[in-house]
Formats: sequence, C-alpha cells, structure tokens
Amino acid sequence: MPEHGRITWPEYWLLRVQNLNQLYPCQDTALGYAIGIHGGGVKHDCTLGCIALKSEDVDKLYDLVPLGTPVEILP
Repeated sequence: MPEHGRITWPEYWLLRVQNLNQLYPCQDTALGYAIGIHGGGVKHDCTLGCIALKSEDVDKLYDLVPLGTPVEILP
C-alpha cells in the first residue's frame, strides 16, 4: 500500500502514458482528478485541490475567458 498521497509505480506509468496521449488522467489514484476553478469562497479549507474564488469573481471570469482555455497553475 502506498504512503498517503503517493501513487504506486504502476499508477505512475499509467498516468504517464495517459498524459503522453493527451488523455484525462485516471481518477482513482491518490492524486485525485479534475482540478477546477469554481466559486463558493476563498477559505483555504473550502476545496480539495481546486482553485476557489468568490462567486462574483467566477462570474466575471466566465464572461472573459472561453471554456476550455488552458490554465497553468504555478506555486
């Protein structure tokens, strides 16, 4: 069993192949799935990996940026 939050080598290779083929990653690994940008608050505990904004800011963003626009998340 992998450590909490870590993936196994087979999972790593599966994810790598999926990435190289521009496929959505497998969702049943410790990494999770489908990081999104959504409303509902800006508290640090209101999301599990997504980018949470104030709902009114999401409305503005929706009007400015077409769906499917690539987003780069940097530290």
